[in-house]
Amino acid sequence: MMTLEGTMDYLTVEDVNENRPVPFDAFLNYSDEDHDIAMMFSQHLESSPPGFRLFLPRRQLLPGVSIYDSMAKIIEERCKGKVIIILTENYLNSEACQFVTQFSKTLDPAAQRKQLIPVIMSDDFVDIPRTLRGMHLIHYVKDNRRGWFWDKLAKCIRLT
Repeated sequence: MMTLEGTMDYLTVEDVNENRPVPFDAFLNYSDEDHDIAMMFSQHLESSPPGFRLFLPRRQLLPGVSIYDSMAKIIEERCKGKVIIILTENYLNSEACQFVTQFSKTLDPAAQRKQLIPVIMSDDFVDIPRTLRGMHLIHYVKDNRRGWFWDKLAKCIRLT
């Protein structure tokens, strides 16, 4: 991805480090208040195995870029539309989270490609956003208790 001047259009820290547009396995959509949850996901999924490369906007976007345009470009071009959605009460109040979900849904409106991976973080979360209703949701507490949450999530990320 080159600009008119012939220089690369840097969006992420990795772009600068590797001097090229860097692909990611999935975009982690979470609210600022759920940073600790995002770090837990990052630790589990980026360790080897499974060794995924996740995009966390607050960690990887460069200062000065257009936030929404950059997130849309990264979802569509570098994450192949794959988005893990961390559903908490904080998610419901986050404009950025809502944007990412809405944009991602436009890339796979009928959920045929299984690009959106909604994860409910607590048993008492009931306010499922309209854009995600009718989709199968992963329940962190229940599935983790049963021992298959991380494996199930990894398999969803691997689907292309």
